[in-house]
This record gives sequence, C-alpha cells and structure tokens, in this order.
Amino acid sequence: MAEPKTRQTLQIKKYPNRRFYDTTRSRHVTLQELHEAIVEGHSLIVADSKTGEDITNVILVQILLEKDPPKLHLFPSWILHSMVRSKPSAFRGAMDHLIRPITGPMAATQRQMDELMHRALAGEFINPLEWTQALMRAFTSPPASPEPEGADAPPGAENAPPDPEDALNDLRKQVAALNKRMEKLQKRS
Repeated sequence: MAEPKTRQTLQIKKYPNRRFYDTTRSRHVTLQELHEAIVEGHSLIVADSKTGEDITNVILVQILLEKDPPKLHLFPSWILHSMVRSKPSAFRGAMDHLIRPITGPMAATQRQMDELMHRALAGEFINPLEWTQALMRAFTSPPASPEPEGADAPPGAENAPPDPEDALNDLRKQVAALNKRMEKLQKRS
C-alpha cells in the first residue's frame, strides 16, 4: 500500500511584484496554489524577499479574503472591531485566553486521528477500541467552560476512566443520528 503524502511546512518567499516562490519545492506558485497546499494539509512560512520579515499571517488573511471569504463570517464583528482597535500585545493575550481552550483539544484530537489514519494506511491493524475512543473525543468533546474542570462532578469523578460501554452506546446513537441525516439528505436530492 502506498504511503500517504508527507505534509510539510513550505518555505515561501513573496516578491514585490506579488509573485511567490516556493523554496521548498523550487518553483513559482500562485496564491491559489498556496490555498490548495494548505487545504491538502501543508503549513506555510512566508517571508518578504527584501526584508526577510515573516509575513505568514498577512498572506493567510489574504488567502481567506480572496479564496474563502465566507469563513470570515465565523468571526463576530465585535472581534474584528477589537482587532482593529487594540494594541497587538493586549489583543493577543485576550485571544489566547479565549481560543486556546477550544483549539487545543481540537488540535490534539486531529493529531490523534491523523496518526490512526497513517497507521491504518500503512497496513497496521488498529484496535476498534482505539478508533472508538478517538471518534468519541472528536465528536463529543465538550466545549470549554469558564468553570474549573470537575466543579460539579462528585469527588474523584475527574480521575475515573470513561466506561467503554457508555462510550460505545453514545457512538451508536451518534451513528444512528448521522444515518438519519444522510437518509433525509438523500431523499431531498
């Protein structure tokens, strides 16, 4: 079986004429190709060719503006207003405080799912319980809450391992709900 493509960090130089050069793969690329590379799972580090300044975030925002504008609607306008008004250091601290509890678990779950898929594609047998646990974390991770973990839980509950039978029943319910949604969508089309 073929190995999955390695997703690497691409080193990009941006020239004054709005052209991009991928130094990792030694070729000129367009903004569309950068967008496609990100969608495929690559990361970018973009540097200004004259100053060497890291302009990765500027280019990522440009990609969002030009290639995925609907995603900007995910941000409430008050966040965008705050970004414009605030000092960078103050805003960064506030955003880290707000976003890290959400993105941290999502990134960890994504890394675990990627690892399981990589192992499976490499021909390794993956225990169904591993799949179940990873899927449960992916689909049932509770959103971050302002209260400390375990605030309403009985003493010792935060250290108790999840009951595999409960996890399996929850997964069955979720699969059944997804199947119902798929049936409704198929009937519509």
